[in-house]
Parts: sequence; C-alpha cells; structure tokens
Amino acid sequence: MLGTRRGDIVRLLLREASRFPELAEIYHREVISRGLGLLRTIAERGVARGEFRSDELVRFPQLAIAPGLVALLWTSLFQRLEPIDVGAMLEAHLSLMMKALKDPSS
Repeated sequence: MLGTRRGDIVRLLLREASRFPELAEIYHREVISRGLGLLRTIAERGVARGEFRSDELVRFPQLAIAPGLVALLWTSLFQRLEPIDVGAMLEAHLSLMMKALKDPSS
C-alpha cells in the first residue's frame, strides 16, 4: 500500500471521512470488509486444522493489517523526523503474529 495510489486513497479517507462519511462506508464495504473476511476465513481454517492455537485473529483480523496503517501514518507524518524501516517492521510483526498464533506442536 505504501508508495502506491492505495496509500493516497487511505490518506484521503483519513482527511475527509468525517466530512463525507459515505466515502468511508463505500471503502469499508468494497475493500475493508472483503479483506477482513478473507483474513477471518484463513484464520478459521488455521484454528480448525489445529495450526493456530488461538482464535484471536478470527475475532480481530484488524490486528493483521494494523501495522500497515501505522506504517502509512508514520511515513506520512514522522518519517523525516524518525525514519523507520517499514519492510523490517512488517516482517517483525509477521514473526510476532506467527509465534503468538502457531501451535507449538504443529
């Protein structure tokens, strides 16, 4: 999302959704809800197969995408003041999530 037009769309929504709530509704319906649904389905399969020891990602799929939003906000607002390696941050998040979710016996 970073460095693409998708990031620009999210920035636009952050700025204008309070004035034009229908923009947020459309984006949620067409993009967010579909992505969250897909993440939930993947997490449900992982839980059902015993690959995930927790249903937290089923209940809160937003946890999977939260670092992407933080990266978007950070790079937009603070990157020049305190740069972060977004790729490394996202890899670290994925590693943490897998350690938290994965069943040690699988």
